[in-house]
Amino acid sequence: MTNPEPAFGVWAADTARTKFAVRGTAGHAVSPDRVACWSLAPRAQSVRQARNLVRRTLYAWGLESLADDAELLVSELTTNAVRAIRYVSRTISLRLVLTDRLLCEVGDDNHALPLLCHPPPTSETGRGLDLIDHLASHWGSTRTDTGKLVWFVLRLPADVSRSETGCGVGCESGDA
Repeated sequence: MTNPEPAFGVWAADTARTKFAVRGTAGHAVSPDRVACWSLAPRAQSVRQARNLVRRTLYAWGLESLADDAELLVSELTTNAVRAIRYVSRTISLRLVLTDRLLCEVGDDNHALPLLCHPPPTSETGRGLDLIDHLASHWGSTRTDTGKLVWFVLRLPADVSRSETGCGVGCESGDA
C-alpha cells in the first residue's frame, strides 16, 4: 500500500537539517531515544553499512524479530538511493523511528519518485519495491526540498510492548 507520506508521522526539519520534530500516532512528540538517523556516503559500501546500522539499532531496541525484514528493505532502498543520487557531494539519509510501529526513511537528492513495476522474469533488477510492497504494512515516497524520502512501516510483533523498547540511540554520522 502506498501513501504520499507516513500516515502517523511527520518530520519537520530546518534548512540545515540539524533539528527535527517527530510526531507519533497520537500527535505526541516521539522520544529521542526512539529515533536513530545517519548520513551515508553515496557509494555502494553504504548499503552494507545501512544494513549493519539497522540491525544494531533494532537489536538495541529489543526488536530482533524485525531485523531481517528491516535490513532487507533498507538494503533495497539504500541501493536505489545510491543509484539515484545526482550529486556525489550530497549524502543519503537513513532514519528509523519507533512508535507503536517502526518507520524507516531513506532520502536522496533525486526528486524522481520510485514506481512499483513488474519486471520480466529475466530482468536482474526492478524487484526491490515489490519486496517492500509485500513485507511492509505501508510504504510510500514524498518529494522534499532537496530530493525525496522513500519510507516503509513495519508492524511491531504482538509480544513487544512499547515500554520494552528504547535504547538512547540518537542521530549520528554513518561513518561510525
